[in-house]
Amino acid sequence: MFNLPQPADTEKKEDALPVISVSESSRTLENFLRFCYPGGDPELDDLSDIGDMLEVMSRYDVEEMERGVRKSLLTPIFLENEPLRVFAIAQRYHLEDETKLAAFYTLRRPQFKGYCAELECISAGPYYRLAEYGAKCRTAAARVATVPNFDWIANRFAWFACRENSSPNTDFRISNSTIKMDRKHWWLTYMRAVSVALADVPWFNSPKISEEIDIAMNKALTCDTCRRSIIAEMRTVNQLLAAEVQRVVTEVRLEVRF
Repeated sequence: MFNLPQPADTEKKEDALPVISVSESSRTLENFLRFCYPGGDPELDDLSDIGDMLEVMSRYDVEEMERGVRKSLLTPIFLENEPLRVFAIAQRYHLEDETKLAAFYTLRRPQFKGYCAELECISAGPYYRLAEYGAKCRTAAARVATVPNFDWIANRFAWFACRENSSPNTDFRISNSTIKMDRKHWWLTYMRAVSVALADVPWFNSPKISEEIDIAMNKALTCDTCRRSIIAEMRTVNQLLAAEVQRVVTEVRLEVRF
């Protein structure tokens, strides 16, 4: 960078030494030089600083320093709280792995219609493909909890033989048999609610699904048949459900183009 030519009419000197004008802020230059100087890399705790550092490194072609900045970009607090910003930054600087991981974290929020300043630096194409990816993940996740697609269940839970299942009018398959239940039964009501929640946030640990679990548990505890083993069996079925949601969402691929 110190070999960059400077126009003669803007040349400055200080203590008889030439001064090179650069466009970066003092904060960005300080972080950049600390990456160059031995003694520990700076902590980048702001996404704006990370974006500035990636810009500097691409401008001055210092790829060997990029690893530390990319690691900072994937700090959990950024992925969990600002995944769209991480996505836009990663997309702008052609960071494929970071782009895909940030896209995955956007699924932990409702269907986004958000905005961040970093989107101004990428084209509409990546944003469209992110929305398309999210829609596919939501569809796949919601289908897991939709009657009659329960092939991921291998166990015969107590509620399948519930005495309150007096009007079995709904058929669904588990892995090795067909079950008949009243569509108003608390468990089918729970599964429909989970399907709706997953269509919005395709992540089983979302607050909405936690609410639905509490509602279902309270209903099950009023049934003599279901309440005997409800805690253990609900834990089991929810573990199976969470694993299946994770599986189908992971199978969806984000198309990344640079």
